[in-house]
Amino acid sequence: MSPLLRLPRELRDMVYRYAIGGNEVAPYPLNDTSPHFRLRCRPYGTQDNLTEKAWDGLFSLGKACHQLYYETKLLPYKLNVFNISLGGHFSDFLLDLNDTKKKAITTVSFGFKYWAEDPMTFQFTVPKELKDCTGLRTAISIITLQEKQKKEVKDYAEERGLKLVIDHDVLDVIDADIDYLPIHYICKELMYRKDRYAEDDYSE
Repeated sequence: MSPLLRLPRELRDMVYRYAIGGNEVAPYPLNDTSPHFRLRCRPYGTQDNLTEKAWDGLFSLGKACHQLYYETKLLPYKLNVFNISLGGHFSDFLLDLNDTKKKAITTVSFGFKYWAEDPMTFQFTVPKELKDCTGLRTAISIITLQEKQKKEVKDYAEERGLKLVIDHDVLDVIDADIDYLPIHYICKELMYRKDRYAEDDYSE
């Protein structure tokens, strides 16, 4: 038995949150013509490169034994922030994702972390397929969004009863008309509340 499994479940859950949670995740198509996607991630709020290796690493605990696999297999979806910077890509990604994983996603962010030359062209906001993420609890609005897009995110959060968080790290400025919670606070909170886009089959 893994030494981790000797801990009470409450303590294991704390380990899982710190080992697996607190990352920004973004889908990328396998190639220009493929309908399938791979996920890349990095710690939220950092300038680290988004990599598939980092995403795959979130599943390391689950490789130790069957019980850890079943306890952690959805946590990379549940404990991390999925970025919607290109709505079309994210819509296709959700169409390619099975229902169990869709329902495990709890937090999404809208917009680029860096300014784009033409954000009105490149930053699409709320994909209609997001309705299938029934476990969604938090929406993060990145300050680079245009005013119309910010309002769309705000209205969507209100419609679905989501917690709305403003990520102002790019400019160090917030929208005065939207309730503000520091992004570092929400990421810590997600560790307490709060899944490798990989096969569900467990191999010993």
